[in-house]
Amino acid sequence: MAMALLRSYLIRSAYDWVVAHQLTPYLLVDATLDDVDVPEEYVDKGKIILNLAPAVA
Repeated sequence: MAMALLRSYLIRSAYDWVVAHQLTPYLLVDATLDDVDVPEEYVDKGKIILNLAPAVA
């Protein structure tokens, strides 16, 4: 359990660093997995890239 908790802090800190440096955070997802439900028109070679940038109003 401690490793899962540490992992979430590491992911969050990496995300915060990327955003703080005015970069765009992306997530590469394997779209071929059974539990992944994404629009097929955006899948390229079995993968999809998601933009995780915070929305600016």
